[in-house]
Amino acid sequence: MSKSSLMLAAAIAMSVVSPIAQAAETPARIVEIAAERGDLRVAFADGRILRGEDLKGATISIAGLKDLKVADVQVDPTDKQHEIRLFELLRQDEAGEWRSICNKAYDGRTSALVMGDPRDPTRITITCAAGNYGKCARFGYAPWRQAPDGRPMELWHQACLKMLPAEYGGNGVPHTVNGMKIDIFDFIGINTPDSEDEMPFEAGWTPNGAVCVAHARVPKVATLADVAAAFPALPTGSEHCTQEAARAAGALVLNRSLIQ
Repeated sequence: MSKSSLMLAAAIAMSVVSPIAQAAETPARIVEIAAERGDLRVAFADGRILRGEDLKGATISIAGLKDLKVADVQVDPTDKQHEIRLFELLRQDEAGEWRSICNKAYDGRTSALVMGDPRDPTRITITCAAGNYGKCARFGYAPWRQAPDGRPMELWHQACLKMLPAEYGGNGVPHTVNGMKIDIFDFIGINTPDSEDEMPFEAGWTPNGAVCVAHARVPKVATLADVAAAFPALPTGSEHCTQEAARAAGALVLNRSLIQ
C-alpha cells in the first residue's frame, strides 16, 4: 500500500508512550485510546488525559508499525472548526533515518489524521492527509460531524470517497488518474463552486456512487459511452445530467472537471 493511501486500523494493537510517561518513575497505565473529533485522546489510570499537542514527542505502536515517533502535532489550518489535528508520524528506515510514513498531500504536508468509527471511537484509523479518507475529512466532510439538517456528515464523507476516484458505479472501480484537478461543491454550505474556474459540471454523488454523469473525467480511461454501457441505469450526458438534476436525484456532493 502506498504512503499516500496509508490507512491502518489501530483499534486492536495500539500503545502510546508519552513524554510525561517516559519521565515518570512509575508510568501510569493507559486505560483507553480513542479518536476524538479528529484528535487522539489517551486516558491514564491516574486520571490524566493527553490529546493533540500533548502527544508531541510520544512514541506510538500501531498494528504492523512499531515505534512511530510523533514529531509534531498541529491544528489543521484548513479546518474551520479547529478540530482536526495533523500528526507528523516518523519511523526509522533501514539506514536509521527518520522519515514520514506519509507522502505529501495537495498542500505539501506529510501529515496523518486520526479518525475513529463514529459508532465506536476506540476503533481508530490512521490515514494520511494525501489519501482520500484524509482529503474528504479536510474538505469539510468529517464523518463525526452532523450536517446542518441533522443528518450524519458520514454520508457526505462516503459520497466524497466515491467522487475522488470517479467511482461512477459505486462498485470500487475508479475512472480517473492521479493528479486530476476537480472543483468540489455541495448544497449545505461546506464547499461552493470556484467562480473563477471554467470547468464544466461532471457529476453528482451519493455514498452509492454517481447519480448522473454529464461527462467522463478521463476519456482515455473510460469514455462517456463506456460509462453508459457499464451502468445503463445511470443518466449520462449533459442533457440528462445537470446540477439541478443531480440535486433532485439526491446528490450530496458534486464536482466539476475539465474534459481531458
